[in-house]
Amino acid sequence: PKSVIYSILTAAVDGIIDTLMLNCPQFWAMLPTDRFEEAKVKYDKAEADVQAAIAKGDKKAEEAAIKVRDEAKTAWENVSAGINNAANDVKDGLNNAANKVEEGAEKVGDKAKEVGKDVEDGYNKTLDKMKTNN
Repeated sequence: PKSVIYSILTAAVDGIIDTLMLNCPQFWAMLPTDRFEEAKVKYDKAEADVQAAIAKGDKKAEEAAIKVRDEAKTAWENVSAGINNAANDVKDGLNNAANKVEEGAEKVGDKAKEVGKDVEDGYNKTLDKMKTNN
């Protein structure tokens, strides 16, 4: 009984997770992917400005461009880290949910064993009574 219940619960949770992860635009809207692209574009432009200043030999422009590039790179890395953190939080939450389902299945399986044992004991007692009455 435990394996059957566990299979049913696992299938139900898998279905919920698939529905949540694949079909829930609100979930994907939480991830700042538009900011990631924007930060990457700003970083690429700032890097091009640094290279242009170096090519011109303009040290003052180069220093300013490097400062802007470094700020853009930091912003890009922060957005990227935020996306990774959000994804890891979701992963941790799903793993926690799966663990809870497994714990629940184990408890249900244990209860099913107890019920099965009670039924078996009742059956055996009834058989014993029938034997003594004959």
